[in-house]
Amino acid sequence: RALVAFFRECRFLWVSRRRVKSLDLLVVTGSNQFLDNFGGPWGFPYTLRKWTWLAWSAGVPVAYASVGAGPLDEKASFRLIHLALRKAKFLSFRDEPSRTLVDPDGRFKGKVFPDIAFAIDYPIQAQAPSYSDDYKPIVAINAMAVYDARYWYIKDPVRYQAYVEKLTQFVQDLDARGYRPMLFATQVKDRNVIKDILDGLRGAGCGEDFVSTLYHEHNTVDDMLSFLQSTDIVVPTRFHGTVLGLWAGKPTIGICYYRKAADLLGEFGQERFAFDIDSVTVDKLNSAVDDAWSDHAAIAERIEQQVVEYRKDLANQFTEFVALLPN
Repeated sequence: RALVAFFRECRFLWVSRRRVKSLDLLVVTGSNQFLDNFGGPWGFPYTLRKWTWLAWSAGVPVAYASVGAGPLDEKASFRLIHLALRKAKFLSFRDEPSRTLVDPDGRFKGKVFPDIAFAIDYPIQAQAPSYSDDYKPIVAINAMAVYDARYWYIKDPVRYQAYVEKLTQFVQDLDARGYRPMLFATQVKDRNVIKDILDGLRGAGCGEDFVSTLYHEHNTVDDMLSFLQSTDIVVPTRFHGTVLGLWAGKPTIGICYYRKAADLLGEFGQERFAFDIDSVTVDKLNSAVDDAWSDHAAIAERIEQQVVEYRKDLANQFTEFVALLPN
């Protein structure tokens, strides 16, 4: 099997290089490309090294734009990534901790620019200036398949069940306290978690009339962005749930499974709304929602100002790496 896999990879490289030769620029964008928790060194690190060297061998420049890093633990992963970056013509990280992890001594001269999702060009709706006395603030909860054996690299049914139970109770509390909870997923695998939460609510005696209103699938980017703009508070677990909540200018309360979401909230001055996934309690989430809603207008204004600055920074980044294109 190893021999067959080797020859398949050789053929793949040969075919891929022919395709790469037709490009003017290869851009590796955002998200957490520099990681090895899924697939080890031969997952993302090898893939990045492979495509960067294919492009280099074909005379095609490579740009890494607003790339995140971590978890990244294996020495082989660092070696493969550093081999890739040697051939890159442009490199930027989406935050300082990512740059420190991958390039602590500044060898590759990577810059720091915001996450590329902040540059999404979509009409930003103005928040309603006033609310009626009977208005129910919409709290959008982004569930994630963390610890889920069907997806996550750490398969821990006890911690997964605890997470699901927290969100199930959180939804019930929000409804009882005059909020309107809504669930949303930013990746397909997260729909499994939402199903588990909805089943938990049914098991707790919640009626189908209530449960059926909590989740509607968003199958396009526009649908997702429109939904987020219609909400009042976002409570994400996924990192890009946090990014998009902030992009939409909403008070965002992070359930953080890794440092990146807490770091991002800190950049927006929202450190008090960053909670560790394992230690957070439902009471803390309820209190955070109350705090966010009581000061939502001022919080939203600060977030929107920061997003404007991020968009300017990203426009400058685009100008820099597009300059790599041939005349």
